[in-house]
Amino acid sequence: PARPAGGGGRGGSDIDSLLDSALGGGGGGGARRGGSATPAPAASGGGGGGGGGGGAASGPQTPSRGDIVSAMNGVSGAVGACGNGTAGTATVRVIFSGSTGRVQSANVSGANIPAPVSSCIARAVRSASVPPFRQDTFSVNYPFRIQ
Repeated sequence: PARPAGGGGRGGSDIDSLLDSALGGGGGGGARRGGSATPAPAASGGGGGGGGGGGAASGPQTPSRGDIVSAMNGVSGAVGACGNGTAGTATVRVIFSGSTGRVQSANVSGANIPAPVSSCIARAVRSASVPPFRQDTFSVNYPFRIQ
């Protein structure tokens, strides 16, 4: 099965350290706003682009760290089933819609991850959701270890 990937980031190699960096918790990581690419794991909030409607009328500005972890843990079994003998780390850039909490897009990157496996992972991650939030969109790069 897929597991959130550890990695040689700042501070530690467990998923908590990665998410702290991505979601702005402990150690000075920081969420980033805007559409520029950032090193994984990174989180960013979307702006008010192109008339896509606003986020939720009430509730938090962005999904919480716990919301993200819960959503990704909820799809980890399906992600793991995609591996088909492939081993490695797949980083998924997930963009959530604020008004619905649903995944708008999921794009997979990772060395040695074949295209059919990447497509399967993206499909699995698109079934995730978080509670609605006020910001239009929220993106995070989430690592999965495929075994």
